[in-house]
Amino acid sequence: MKIKGDKYLQKKFEQYQAGELSDLEKSIVDDWFEKKKKGDPLSIHANRLLAEQLRSTLYSGIQYRIQHQDKKQNPIKWLKIACMLFLISGVCVFTFRQLKQPKQDKQELVRIFSTANSQHKRIILEDGTQIWLNAATRLSVAADFTNSNFRKVYLEHGEAFFQVKKDRSRPFKVITQNFTTTVLGTSFNIKSYAELNTYNVAVTSGKVKVDYLGKPLAKGLTPNEVLTYNLLTEQKTIHKQEVSLLSKWKSNNSVYLDNLTLAQIGIALSRKYNLQVKVTNPQQDKKTYTLYLANQPIQQAVQRIALQTGMSYQLTSHTLILNPNPF
Repeated sequence: MKIKGDKYLQKKFEQYQAGELSDLEKSIVDDWFEKKKKGDPLSIHANRLLAEQLRSTLYSGIQYRIQHQDKKQNPIKWLKIACMLFLISGVCVFTFRQLKQPKQDKQELVRIFSTANSQHKRIILEDGTQIWLNAATRLSVAADFTNSNFRKVYLEHGEAFFQVKKDRSRPFKVITQNFTTTVLGTSFNIKSYAELNTYNVAVTSGKVKVDYLGKPLAKGLTPNEVLTYNLLTEQKTIHKQEVSLLSKWKSNNSVYLDNLTLAQIGIALSRKYNLQVKVTNPQQDKKTYTLYLANQPIQQAVQRIALQTGMSYQLTSHTLILNPNPF
C-alpha cells in the first residue's frame, strides 16, 4: 500500500509539474501552496516509522473513500487531501533525516594532535604559542582558534608543556575534562594521565588560573608552584617545587616519577619504552616512590628502580614483569 500510495501521489505532482493536470486540479494544488505560503511552515518532529505509518494509513482511507464515494460527489477534495498527505509525509521523512544527521560538535571543528608511546611532538600554533606533547597524549585545537575571544585547546589526556604567546585581549585556555587552566602569556606543564587520578599543573613563568567545574581552585599560581588535585579524594594541594624537574622531559626525554606506586611506575615505563609491563600482586606494595630517570636504556632504568624499591623483575624484549618486595 505504501508503494502504491507513493506512486499515486508522486504521479499527481509530476503531472502538476508537467502541466498535465486539469485546470480544476491545478487550481486546487496552487491554492494549497498559496495558503501554506501565508501560514506558518510545517513543523513535524516525527521519526521515519511514524511518517510511513501516517502515509499508509491516510492513503488507505483516501482510497477507500474515493472507491465508495457516490459518483455525484466531487472527488476533487480528495486530491486536496492527497496533496497535503504527500507533503506532510515528505516533511516527516525530511525532518527525520535532518535529525539523524550528527550535529556539528567540537570534534568536527578541531585539529587533533596525538603521540604514541615513546613519542614526543612539538606544535606551533598560529599565534606563536608552542606546545610540547609527551608520550601517549592527545590534544585538539579549535578551528576558530585565531578568531574567537578565547584561544582554546583541549588536552584530552596525557602531558603537555605550554609556552603561550602573550595576548592580553585573548586569554589562552586549556580544557581538560572538568578543569580549565587560563593564562595570558606564560609557560607551564599539565599532566593528566588516567592512572594517576590527579590533575597536575606546574608553573614555570607568569601566572596561571585553574578552575574545576567552574569554580576556582587557584586564582594565581606563580613560578615553581605546583597544583595537584586528587580526583579520588577531591582534595587539592599547592606546594613549591623545582618545576624544571617536572618539565625536563620535553628537552631530554627524561622521566620524573613523583610520589607513584609501583603499579603507576609500571605504566609510566610502558609509555616511555613502549613495552608491556605487568606488576605481580600490586596490592603487596602500596608505598609511593619519587625518583628521576634520565634518558637511558630500559635495563638501566629498571635496575635503578629495583635498588630504590627493593623489587625484583624479569625483562624480555617486549615484556617487563615487576615483582614487589613482600616485606
